[in-house]
Amino acid sequence: MTAPLRVAMVGPYPVGRTLSNGVEAVGVEVVDLLRKRHDVDVEVVTCVFGSTDKTVVQDGVTIHVVGSSDRFRRLTFYRLERSRIAKRLKQIAPDIVHAQGANFYGAGALDAGLPSVVTLHGMLFKEAKITDSRSERVRQMQTQLRGYFNAKFEERVLQRSTDIITISDYVNACIDGRTDAQLHAIANPISETYFELEKVAEAGRLLCVARIEPRKGQHHLVHATRRLIDEGHDVHLRLVGKPVDAGYADSVTNLVLELELQDHVTLTGIVSDEELLDEYRRADVVVMSSREETSPMTLQQAMACSTAVAGPANAGIPYLIEHEENGLLVTEEPLDAGLATALGALLNDNELRNRLAKGGRSTAERRFRADRVGDDTVSVYRSVLG
Repeated sequence: MTAPLRVAMVGPYPVGRTLSNGVEAVGVEVVDLLRKRHDVDVEVVTCVFGSTDKTVVQDGVTIHVVGSSDRFRRLTFYRLERSRIAKRLKQIAPDIVHAQGANFYGAGALDAGLPSVVTLHGMLFKEAKITDSRSERVRQMQTQLRGYFNAKFEERVLQRSTDIITISDYVNACIDGRTDAQLHAIANPISETYFELEKVAEAGRLLCVARIEPRKGQHHLVHATRRLIDEGHDVHLRLVGKPVDAGYADSVTNLVLELELQDHVTLTGIVSDEELLDEYRRADVVVMSSREETSPMTLQQAMACSTAVAGPANAGIPYLIEHEENGLLVTEEPLDAGLATALGALLNDNELRNRLAKGGRSTAERRFRADRVGDDTVSVYRSVLG
Protein backbone atom coordinates (compact mmCIF):
# COMPACT_ATOMS: atom_id res chain seq x y z
CA MET A 1 0.00 0.00 0.00
CA THR A 2 1.40 3.40 -1.00
CA ALA A 3 2.10 5.76 1.89
CA PRO A 4 0.02 8.95 1.97
CA LEU A 5 1.55 12.08 0.50
CA ARG A 6 2.71 14.35 3.33
CA VAL A 7 1.70 17.97 2.67
CA ALA A 8 2.51 21.10 4.66
CA MET A 9 0.06 23.93 3.97
CA VAL A 10 1.63 27.31 4.66
CA GLY A 11 -0.43 30.47 4.94
CA PRO A 12 -2.89 32.49 7.01
CA TYR A 13 -5.13 30.21 9.05
CA PRO A 14 -7.73 30.99 11.75
CA VAL A 15 -6.41 29.54 14.99
CA GLY A 16 -9.17 29.72 17.61
CA ARG A 17 -11.05 32.49 15.84
CA THR A 18 -13.46 33.24 13.00
CA LEU A 19 -12.33 33.52 9.38
CA SER A 20 -11.28 37.07 8.50
CA ASN A 21 -10.63 37.01 4.74
CA GLY A 22 -10.92 35.04 1.54
CA VAL A 23 -7.39 33.62 1.55
CA GLU A 24 -8.01 32.10 4.98
CA ALA A 25 -11.28 30.65 3.71
CA VAL A 26 -9.45 29.04 0.80
CA GLY A 27 -6.75 27.64 3.09
CA VAL A 28 -9.32 26.12 5.44
CA GLU A 29 -11.29 24.58 2.58
CA VAL A 30 -8.20 23.12 0.84
CA VAL A 31 -6.93 21.66 4.11
CA ASP A 32 -10.37 20.19 4.80
CA LEU A 33 -10.69 18.54 1.41
CA LEU A 34 -7.14 17.15 1.62
CA ARG A 35 -7.51 15.72 5.13
CA LYS A 36 -10.57 13.75 4.01
CA ARG A 37 -8.52 11.90 1.38
CA HIS A 38 -6.88 8.58 2.09
CA ASP A 39 -3.83 9.42 -0.06
CA VAL A 40 -2.82 12.66 1.74
CA ASP A 41 -1.71 13.67 5.25
CA VAL A 42 -1.83 17.44 5.68
CA GLU A 43 -0.52 19.75 8.40
CA VAL A 44 -0.59 23.54 8.61
CA VAL A 45 2.13 26.11 9.27
CA THR A 46 0.87 29.60 10.05
CA CYS A 47 2.10 32.78 11.70
CA VAL A 48 0.25 34.44 14.58
CA PHE A 49 1.56 37.86 15.46
CA GLY A 50 2.20 38.25 19.18
CA SER A 51 2.18 34.48 19.75
CA THR A 52 4.93 32.07 20.71
CA ASP A 53 5.85 28.99 18.72
CA LYS A 54 3.45 26.14 19.49
CA THR A 55 1.62 23.19 17.97
CA VAL A 56 -2.14 22.79 18.36
CA VAL A 57 -4.79 20.46 17.00
CA GLN A 58 -7.95 22.11 15.69
CA ASP A 59 -10.81 20.28 13.99
CA GLY A 60 -8.55 17.26 13.59
CA VAL A 61 -5.77 19.26 11.89
CA THR A 62 -2.27 19.68 13.33
CA ILE A 63 -1.34 23.35 13.17
CA HIS A 64 2.22 24.58 13.73
CA VAL A 65 2.07 28.18 14.90
CA VAL A 66 5.19 30.31 14.49
CA GLY A 67 5.23 33.51 16.48
CA SER A 68 6.27 37.04 15.70
CA SER A 69 7.40 39.97 17.81
CA ASP A 70 5.24 42.20 15.61
CA ARG A 71 8.08 44.77 15.46
CA PHE A 72 9.94 45.97 12.39
CA ARG A 73 8.68 43.01 10.41
CA ARG A 74 8.11 44.93 7.19
CA LEU A 75 11.40 46.83 7.35
CA THR A 76 13.21 43.48 7.61
CA PHE A 77 11.04 41.87 4.92
CA TYR A 78 9.62 39.56 7.61
CA ARG A 79 13.04 37.96 8.07
CA LEU A 80 12.17 36.50 11.49
CA GLU A 81 8.85 35.08 10.28
CA ARG A 82 10.35 33.65 7.11
CA SER A 83 13.19 31.97 9.00
CA ARG A 84 10.78 30.46 11.54
CA ILE A 85 8.49 29.16 8.80
CA ALA A 86 11.45 27.63 6.94
CA LYS A 87 12.84 26.10 10.16
CA ARG A 88 9.52 24.52 11.09
CA LEU A 89 9.08 23.13 7.57
CA LYS A 90 12.50 21.51 7.72
CA GLN A 91 11.54 19.93 11.05
CA ILE A 92 8.27 18.60 9.65
CA ALA A 93 10.04 17.44 6.46
CA PRO A 94 6.91 17.04 4.30
CA ASP A 95 6.99 15.56 0.82
CA ILE A 96 5.74 18.87 -0.56
CA VAL A 97 5.01 22.39 0.68
CA HIS A 98 1.93 24.28 -0.54
CA ALA A 99 2.00 28.03 0.17
CA GLN A 100 -1.15 30.13 0.03
CA GLY A 101 -0.08 33.55 -1.26
CA ALA A 102 2.97 35.32 -2.66
CA ASN A 103 3.67 37.36 0.48
CA PHE A 104 6.06 36.36 3.28
CA TYR A 105 4.30 32.97 3.52
CA GLY A 106 5.29 32.14 -0.03
CA ALA A 107 8.82 33.45 0.54
CA GLY A 108 9.22 31.51 3.79
CA ALA A 109 7.98 28.32 2.16
CA LEU A 110 10.50 28.69 -0.66
CA ASP A 111 13.29 29.45 1.84
CA ALA A 112 12.92 25.92 3.23
CA GLY A 113 14.32 24.51 -0.01
CA LEU A 114 11.73 21.71 -0.20
CA PRO A 115 9.58 20.73 -3.20
CA SER A 116 6.88 23.38 -3.29
CA VAL A 117 3.96 24.94 -5.08
CA VAL A 118 2.55 28.43 -4.50
CA THR A 119 -1.07 29.46 -5.03
CA LEU A 120 -1.41 33.09 -6.08
CA HIS A 121 -4.41 34.96 -4.70
CA GLY A 122 -4.52 38.77 -4.81
CA MET A 123 -2.32 40.54 -7.32
CA LEU A 124 -0.24 42.36 -4.74
CA PHE A 125 1.49 44.75 -7.14
CA LYS A 126 -1.92 46.03 -8.22
CA GLU A 127 -3.41 46.19 -4.73
CA ALA A 128 -0.35 48.19 -3.63
CA LYS A 129 -1.49 51.16 -5.71
CA ILE A 130 -4.90 51.53 -4.05
CA THR A 131 -5.32 54.27 -1.44
CA ASP A 132 -8.24 56.51 -0.57
CA SER A 133 -8.54 60.01 0.85
CA ARG A 134 -11.26 58.79 3.21
CA SER A 135 -8.69 56.69 5.08
CA GLU A 136 -6.81 58.24 7.97
CA ARG A 137 -3.44 59.62 6.94
CA VAL A 138 -1.54 57.08 9.03
CA ARG A 139 -3.58 54.29 7.46
CA GLN A 140 -2.80 55.60 3.97
CA MET A 141 0.91 55.52 4.76
CA GLN A 142 0.64 52.03 6.24
CA THR A 143 -1.25 50.80 3.17
CA GLN A 144 1.37 52.23 0.83
CA LEU A 145 4.21 50.73 2.89
CA ARG A 146 2.52 47.33 3.14
CA GLY A 147 1.76 47.44 -0.56
CA TYR A 148 5.39 48.20 -1.41
CA PHE A 149 6.71 45.26 0.59
CA ASN A 150 3.99 42.89 -0.61
CA ALA A 151 4.75 43.79 -4.21
CA LYS A 152 8.44 43.07 -3.59
CA PHE A 153 7.57 39.70 -2.04
CA GLU A 154 5.35 38.90 -5.00
CA GLU A 155 8.16 39.71 -7.43
CA ARG A 156 10.62 37.50 -5.57
CA VAL A 157 8.19 34.61 -5.24
CA LEU A 158 7.39 34.76 -8.95
CA GLN A 159 11.08 34.67 -9.79
CA ARG A 160 11.91 31.81 -7.42
CA SER A 161 8.90 29.51 -7.86
CA THR A 162 9.05 26.45 -10.08
CA ASP A 163 5.32 25.67 -9.87
CA ILE A 164 2.42 28.07 -9.36
CA ILE A 165 -1.30 27.41 -9.03
CA THR A 166 -3.38 30.14 -10.67
CA ILE A 167 -6.98 30.48 -9.49
CA SER A 168 -8.13 32.54 -12.48
CA ASP A 169 -7.07 33.39 -16.01
CA TYR A 170 -6.78 36.93 -14.68
CA VAL A 171 -3.75 35.79 -12.67
CA ASN A 172 -2.20 34.32 -15.82
CA ALA A 173 -2.65 37.64 -17.59
CA CYS A 174 -1.14 39.59 -14.69
CA ILE A 175 1.99 37.45 -14.34
CA ASP A 176 2.62 36.89 -18.03
CA GLY A 177 6.34 37.42 -18.63
CA ARG A 178 7.10 37.77 -14.90
CA THR A 179 7.86 34.14 -14.05
CA ASP A 180 9.34 31.00 -15.59
CA ALA A 181 7.30 28.75 -13.29
CA GLN A 182 5.02 26.01 -14.56
CA LEU A 183 1.45 27.28 -14.22
CA HIS A 184 -1.41 25.04 -13.06
CA ALA A 185 -4.98 26.33 -13.35
CA ILE A 186 -7.12 25.31 -10.36
CA ALA A 187 -10.09 27.32 -9.08
CA ASN A 188 -10.65 27.95 -5.40
CA PRO A 189 -12.85 25.24 -3.84
CA ILE A 190 -16.19 26.05 -2.25
CA SER A 191 -17.45 24.15 0.78
CA GLU A 192 -20.16 21.59 0.19
CA THR A 193 -22.18 23.50 2.79
CA TYR A 194 -22.90 26.21 0.21
CA PHE A 195 -24.00 23.73 -2.43
CA GLU A 196 -26.40 22.18 0.09
CA LEU A 197 -27.75 25.47 1.44
CA GLU A 198 -31.53 25.72 1.36
CA LYS A 199 -32.41 29.21 0.14
CA VAL A 200 -35.09 31.29 1.83
CA ALA A 201 -34.43 34.48 -0.11
CA GLU A 202 -35.99 37.71 1.12
CA ALA A 203 -37.12 40.07 -1.63
CA GLY A 204 -34.83 43.07 -1.99
CA ARG A 205 -32.16 41.78 0.39
CA LEU A 206 -28.73 42.67 -1.06
CA LEU A 207 -25.55 41.11 0.31
CA CYS A 208 -21.93 42.20 0.03
CA VAL A 209 -19.35 40.09 1.89
CA ALA A 210 -16.02 41.91 2.01
CA ARG A 211 -13.70 43.62 4.44
CA ILE A 212 -14.57 47.30 4.81
CA GLU A 213 -11.70 49.02 3.04
CA PRO A 214 -11.19 51.29 0.00
CA ARG A 215 -10.33 48.42 -2.36
CA LYS A 216 -13.79 46.94 -1.80
CA GLY A 217 -15.58 50.23 -2.54
CA GLN A 218 -18.63 49.78 -0.31
CA HIS A 219 -19.47 53.51 -0.57
CA HIS A 220 -20.55 52.83 -4.16
CA LEU A 221 -23.11 50.33 -2.89
CA VAL A 222 -24.48 52.79 -0.35
CA HIS A 223 -25.00 55.36 -3.10
CA ALA A 224 -26.55 52.68 -5.32
CA THR A 225 -28.96 51.78 -2.51
CA ARG A 226 -30.09 55.40 -2.29
CA ARG A 227 -30.71 55.40 -6.06
CA LEU A 228 -32.73 52.18 -5.83
CA ILE A 229 -34.92 53.53 -3.06
CA ASP A 230 -35.49 56.76 -4.95
CA GLU A 231 -36.62 54.63 -7.90
CA GLY A 232 -39.21 52.93 -5.70
CA HIS A 233 -37.40 49.71 -4.73
CA ASP A 234 -37.77 48.30 -1.23
CA VAL A 235 -34.23 47.10 -0.57
CA HIS A 236 -31.93 46.38 2.34
CA LEU A 237 -28.15 46.25 1.86
CA ARG A 238 -26.13 44.01 4.19
CA LEU A 239 -22.42 44.87 4.38
CA VAL A 240 -20.76 41.88 6.04
CA GLY A 241 -17.09 42.14 6.85
CA LYS A 242 -14.39 43.36 9.20
CA PRO A 243 -13.77 47.14 9.18
CA VAL A 244 -10.01 46.94 8.59
CA ASP A 245 -9.69 50.63 7.63
CA ALA A 246 -11.23 52.70 10.44
CA GLY A 247 -11.29 55.97 8.52
CA TYR A 248 -12.93 54.46 5.48
CA ALA A 249 -15.39 52.44 7.59
CA ASP A 250 -16.37 55.62 9.43
CA SER A 251 -16.94 57.36 6.11
CA VAL A 252 -19.25 54.55 4.98
CA THR A 253 -21.19 54.74 8.25
CA ASN A 254 -21.45 58.53 7.95
CA LEU A 255 -22.61 58.21 4.35
CA VAL A 256 -25.43 55.92 5.47
CA LEU A 257 -26.53 58.61 7.93
CA GLU A 258 -26.10 61.43 5.42
CA LEU A 259 -28.28 59.66 2.85
CA GLU A 260 -30.82 58.71 5.52
CA LEU A 261 -30.41 55.00 4.92
CA GLN A 262 -30.33 53.78 8.52
CA ASP A 263 -33.32 51.52 7.85
CA HIS A 264 -31.91 50.22 4.57
CA VAL A 265 -28.19 49.56 5.18
CA THR A 266 -26.62 47.39 7.90
CA LEU A 267 -22.91 47.02 8.61
CA THR A 268 -22.62 43.76 10.53
CA GLY A 269 -18.88 43.56 11.18
CA ILE A 270 -17.40 40.06 11.47
CA VAL A 271 -19.97 37.27 11.71
CA SER A 272 -19.68 33.60 12.66
CA ASP A 273 -19.64 30.85 10.04
CA GLU A 274 -23.25 30.00 10.87
CA GLU A 275 -24.32 33.63 10.61
CA LEU A 276 -22.53 33.97 7.27
CA LEU A 277 -24.40 30.98 5.87
CA ASP A 278 -27.64 32.56 7.03
CA GLU A 279 -26.73 35.77 5.19
CA TYR A 280 -26.34 33.79 1.97
CA ARG A 281 -29.51 31.81 2.67
CA ARG A 282 -31.59 34.98 2.93
CA ALA A 283 -29.89 37.05 0.19
CA ASP A 284 -31.85 37.91 -2.94
CA VAL A 285 -28.73 39.13 -4.78
CA VAL A 286 -25.01 39.08 -3.93
CA VAL A 287 -23.09 42.09 -5.19
CA MET A 288 -19.54 43.44 -5.22
CA SER A 289 -18.16 46.92 -5.84
CA SER A 290 -14.42 46.25 -5.72
CA ARG A 291 -11.67 48.07 -7.57
CA GLU A 292 -9.36 45.05 -7.57
CA GLU A 293 -10.22 41.36 -7.17
CA THR A 294 -8.73 38.13 -8.46
CA SER A 295 -11.43 35.50 -8.00
CA PRO A 296 -13.64 36.66 -5.14
CA MET A 297 -14.85 33.88 -2.87
CA THR A 298 -18.13 35.64 -2.15
CA LEU A 299 -19.21 35.44 -5.80
CA GLN A 300 -18.19 31.77 -5.95
CA GLN A 301 -20.09 31.02 -2.74
CA ALA A 302 -23.15 32.84 -4.07
CA MET A 303 -23.03 30.85 -7.30
CA ALA A 304 -22.73 27.59 -5.35
CA CYS A 305 -25.92 28.36 -3.41
CA SER A 306 -27.83 29.49 -6.51
CA THR A 307 -27.91 33.21 -5.80
CA ALA A 308 -27.78 35.81 -8.58
CA VAL A 309 -24.62 37.95 -8.63
CA ALA A 310 -23.49 41.31 -9.97
CA GLY A 311 -20.19 43.20 -9.95
CA PRO A 312 -18.07 45.73 -11.83
CA ALA A 313 -16.37 44.64 -15.04
CA ASN A 314 -12.84 45.19 -13.78
CA ALA A 315 -9.82 43.15 -12.69
CA GLY A 316 -10.67 39.45 -12.20
CA ILE A 317 -14.44 39.75 -11.91
CA PRO A 318 -15.12 39.39 -15.69
CA TYR A 319 -13.11 36.15 -15.59
CA LEU A 320 -15.72 34.80 -13.16
CA ILE A 321 -18.96 36.48 -14.21
CA GLU A 322 -20.11 35.86 -17.78
CA HIS A 323 -22.47 38.74 -18.48
CA GLU A 324 -26.11 37.66 -18.68
CA GLU A 325 -25.05 34.00 -18.45
CA ASN A 326 -24.23 33.55 -14.75
CA GLY A 327 -24.46 37.13 -13.48
CA LEU A 328 -24.39 40.78 -14.49
CA LEU A 329 -21.25 42.83 -15.18
CA VAL A 330 -21.43 46.56 -14.55
CA THR A 331 -19.79 48.77 -17.17
CA GLU A 332 -21.88 51.91 -16.74
CA GLU A 333 -20.20 54.93 -15.17
CA PRO A 334 -20.32 56.25 -12.56
CA LEU A 335 -20.19 52.92 -10.77
CA ASP A 336 -22.94 53.96 -8.33
CA ALA A 337 -25.37 54.38 -11.21
CA GLY A 338 -24.20 51.21 -12.94
CA LEU A 339 -24.68 49.11 -9.82
CA ALA A 340 -28.15 50.58 -9.31
CA THR A 341 -29.08 49.76 -12.90
CA ALA A 342 -27.86 46.15 -12.62
CA LEU A 343 -29.46 45.57 -9.24
CA GLY A 344 -32.69 47.16 -10.39
CA ALA A 345 -32.79 44.84 -13.39
CA LEU A 346 -32.34 41.79 -11.15
CA LEU A 347 -34.92 42.95 -8.63
CA ASN A 348 -37.49 43.79 -11.32
CA ASP A 349 -37.19 40.55 -13.28
CA ASN A 350 -37.69 37.29 -11.41
CA GLU A 351 -37.09 35.25 -14.55
CA LEU A 352 -33.73 36.97 -15.20
CA ARG A 353 -32.67 36.61 -11.57
CA ASN A 354 -33.56 32.91 -11.48
CA ARG A 355 -31.91 32.21 -14.85
CA LEU A 356 -28.64 33.84 -13.76
CA ALA A 357 -28.78 32.02 -10.43
CA LYS A 358 -29.04 28.72 -12.32
CA GLY A 359 -26.19 29.77 -14.59
CA GLY A 360 -24.05 30.55 -11.56
CA ARG A 361 -24.86 27.19 -10.01
CA SER A 362 -23.82 25.48 -13.24
CA THR A 363 -20.49 27.35 -13.15
CA ALA A 364 -19.95 26.34 -9.54
CA GLU A 365 -20.72 22.68 -10.28
CA ARG A 366 -18.15 22.64 -13.10
CA ARG A 367 -15.35 24.53 -11.37
CA PHE A 368 -15.65 24.82 -7.59
CA ARG A 369 -16.61 21.37 -6.28
CA ALA A 370 -14.16 20.29 -3.57
CA ASP A 371 -13.63 16.77 -4.93
CA ARG A 372 -12.56 18.07 -8.33
CA VAL A 373 -10.28 20.72 -6.82
CA GLY A 374 -8.80 18.08 -4.52
CA ASP A 375 -8.05 15.71 -7.40
CA ASP A 376 -6.47 18.50 -9.44
CA THR A 377 -4.39 19.73 -6.50
CA VAL A 378 -2.99 16.28 -5.66
CA SER A 379 -2.25 15.79 -9.35
CA VAL A 380 -0.13 18.95 -9.26
CA TYR A 381 1.69 17.72 -6.15
CA ARG A 382 2.57 14.46 -7.88
CA SER A 383 3.70 16.22 -11.04
CA VAL A 384 6.02 18.47 -8.99
CA LEU A 385 7.50 15.45 -7.24
CA GLY A 386 7.92 13.64 -10.54
